[in-house]
Amino acid sequence: MKYQVEKISKQIKIEKTISKILKFIILALLVLLLIINLIMLYQTNIKNEEIPRIGNISVFNIVSESMESAINVNDLIVIKKCAEDKIQKGDIITYKKDDGSIITHRIIKINKENDQNVYTTKGDNNEVEDDEKIEYKQVLGKYLFKIKGARKICPRTPKK
Repeated sequence: MKYQVEKISKQIKIEKTISKILKFIILALLVLLLIINLIMLYQTNIKNEEIPRIGNISVFNIVSESMESAINVNDLIVIKKCAEDKIQKGDIITYKKDDGSIITHRIIKINKENDQNVYTTKGDNNEVEDDEKIEYKQVLGKYLFKIKGARKICPRTPKK
């Protein structure tokens, strides 16, 4: 009888410890998300930055089907500003067009014009390549990963 009581008592202590650790991890993640949100709010509302960044990282909401099935409507994408020599054919980049719109498409060609790289892009779900040739100075970042369907949870992110 004594053995069972000790065994049950030990099991309860283990479960309480695991519960405390999980609560701490969740709290730490929530605090981190709060800090990131506050930084982005500061950048957009006080510094009037069009595209908030944390270091070299930005987050965008996808609003069109042009990159389906790789990236879908309502996905959040995370991009990172990178050096020009790190951009290659096949990479997905987010860039700002001359008209101010922000696009996320895949690079299908890289050519040299006036001694600088010029990117030809195309949405995976589009039949034709984009008309506008993109220069490095227009590139906001290279696609890192997506958070599937996160737009439904986080409704106030910059739109693609």
